Amino acid sequence: MKMLPKKLTMKYLYDTVMEAVQELDKERRETEIEKKALEIVRKDTEDSLKNLKKEHGDLANNIADTAEDAFYYNLEETRTLGQIKFDEVLRNVRDYNGKEYGVMLKNGKSDAVVEVKHKVHIKDIDDMLERVIPNFRKGFPQTEGKQVYGAIAGMSFPPDFKQKAEEAGLFVLTQNGKNIKVGNSRGFKPKAF
Repeated sequence: MKMLPKKLTMKYLYDTVMEAVQELDKERRETEIEKKALEIVRKDTEDSLKNLKKEHGDLANNIADTAEDAFYYNLEETRTLGQIKFDEVLRNVRDYNGKEYGVMLKNGKSDAVVEVKHKVHIKDIDDMLERVIPNFRKGFPQTEGKQVYGAIAGMSFPPDFKQKAEEAGLFVLTQNGKNIKVGNSRGFKPKAF
């Protein structure tokens, strides 16, 4: 800081104020440059996050599609769930409300809806019971008078979740090498919903 002269003159005050104004202006310009640089970094970060989300979403969809393919093609070949034979296996079926179901099996007496997940979580079982099966019945009025079975299929299916699904009366479908298998225990009785 400058030492004040003994006698303050107008010129000295003017020069001091102008020097302070120039310093403030310089700092303001530097702040603007930093602000613009931060805005560029923020935009780049946002773009990177958008790309990452898209790539993650694409990967998740690919994994889900692969799991659905495996279960659909096997069910198409075997046309059975446990001891129940079906005449038709359909994929990506939309109900009257526009809701899509991944895999549906039909015969004259019963229908089945299969919810396919790459990895089954406990919430998937709850969702199957609380939302999928009731909506399936509502969305397909032709199920009136028929038995409707539910199955949850997963490439990865933790044992305690299998037990919960079985206790709820759902078929449990898992992978078995190149095939899928019904993973319920002996004596399992499926529940008609």
